[in-house]
Amino acid sequence: MTRFLSRSVLCTATLLCACAMVRADEAKDKLPLSAQPTISLQATSSKSDVAAFLKTPVSFKLKDASFLSALDAVLTASGKTCPIECRQMKPMKLNFGVKDQTADSVLDTLAKAGGGSLYILPDKLLLSPPALLSAEEKKIGKPYSMLLSKATLPQGKTLSKQLGGVDMVAIANTKISRSMADKNWGSAASELLRALPYGTMKPLEPLNLEGYAPAELVISGTGVKDVSLSFQDVPLGEALGVLAHMNGCELYLLPNKFLMCAPNELTPEQQKVAVPAFQYPGFGSPAPSGSKS
Repeated sequence: MTRFLSRSVLCTATLLCACAMVRADEAKDKLPLSAQPTISLQATSSKSDVAAFLKTPVSFKLKDASFLSALDAVLTASGKTCPIECRQMKPMKLNFGVKDQTADSVLDTLAKAGGGSLYILPDKLLLSPPALLSAEEKKIGKPYSMLLSKATLPQGKTLSKQLGGVDMVAIANTKISRSMADKNWGSAASELLRALPYGTMKPLEPLNLEGYAPAELVISGTGVKDVSLSFQDVPLGEALGVLAHMNGCELYLLPNKFLMCAPNELTPEQQKVAVPAFQYPGFGSPAPSGSKS
């Protein structure tokens, strides 16, 4: 049994045992998330099949989980081993569940919640902010998902053209900083929108957000708060994507709003104009990582 302590940067920990028990010391820390140390784990060599691990379905539910606890839950639920390296992931506290979602989509959500991205390398997985990749890793590593930009906007879509003074692609790529403690998902989304520079979204509709939460994530309607996150200089679209994916939704850009919903719940009119906020180069479009069962 392996124990990981997360008081400071960890340099020698290994994530090779799917049944490892994680002790999340930061969950006991009274400091706000923005003041807590980042979390790093160094992977060691392994003969595991990275590709097979990524496509393994996982199911679990978490309550008040730290980053390390969530990461351990993915490994344990997969029943497989895989070398995973983490660099300066921000602390978090999460309540969410997944059912039969592939490990890659869940890890990608955790990476974004920690202020980074998931990168697929031949011999390991890397959860890290882009700036911390080496030149060699940038050559051989593949980002699992990429936020939509004007350069990658699908042909025939017009989001890059301003509608009533609004450029949704530019707004989605605007970097924000916001820490949230014990917020339900709807309040958290509103907090992220308020983090935009003043006047950025003035021409848009109030809150500019549509969506819903699966019943199990409302936590029986008792008003229990369910997410604590700290984002620093993260694109708004990436931050909203974390909330969407944890709630079994995908994030879409429309000409004048953000939309959170399951892909099969887009109306015919929305299907004509909605553009997924994320692209998955070489990996297809996975189902969101939140459970709706």
